Amino acid sequence: MELVKTGIKGADELLNGGIPQNKNLLVIGGPGTGKTIFALQYIVKGATEYREKGIFITTEQYPAELRKDAKSLGWDLKQLEEEGLIYVLNAVPIAATGGGEKGYVISEPHPFLGYLGFNTDDLLSLIFDVKRKVNATRVAIDSISQLLFFEPDSFKTRINIIRFINSLKNQGMTVVTTAQYYAGEPKYHELLTFIADGVVVLHLLRQGDIKIRAFEVIKMRGVGHSLKSVLMEIKEDGIFVDSTKPVKLPGMLPFF
Repeated sequence: MELVKTGIKGADELLNGGIPQNKNLLVIGGPGTGKTIFALQYIVKGATEYREKGIFITTEQYPAELRKDAKSLGWDLKQLEEEGLIYVLNAVPIAATGGGEKGYVISEPHPFLGYLGFNTDDLLSLIFDVKRKVNATRVAIDSISQLLFFEPDSFKTRINIIRFINSLKNQGMTVVTTAQYYAGEPKYHELLTFIADGVVVLHLLRQGDIKIRAFEVIKMRGVGHSLKSVLMEIKEDGIFVDSTKPVKLPGMLPFF
């Protein structure tokens, strides 16, 4: 089985080599746990260390802010974009103008179709257009939670998300998605964790008067992954997972 390296030190070791090619890894956690950095590092390191082109789809943070934050980690997104190694797709939803049927549209217009609705089908159209331009094999979506907020029907949401992820995988892409976890909303995240091929949970824990981060792999179809919960740090050059330092968790999160 071909494995795609995450580019995150220590994470591939716990995943027994990486993400199976053309699979989807969901990275889930609360605010401040490092989800965006994880997804961005997957794309940046793919381009710089493995020469695998990638698309980073941002649904919450505008690209200018993302590029500025990436600079603090030593990643020059603008240069990678100019070299054609990555593409940052601005999928932040904005209110539609003109009184049409679309309540919200994707910030970045399609080159031929104009502003598209904020939904899985229209987002796919944009992604596939970019893929044709850059021939990307990696894609990261930060976050997929946004796509759930705009569809109140849970069954329809499940079908749309399954079709969305499978369409990306069928195009030869290995997918990393992020999702927020908020206490008291277990049902909301059960949907995503069961759909995903793999699930990584990032924790922010209080130990005494300090907070630490922890990393654990919940599942990964096709590989025999580690079940350890270990220390995770965000350093100057991104995330580092230390498999030699186990972390005791207070208990299983309620959505598993």
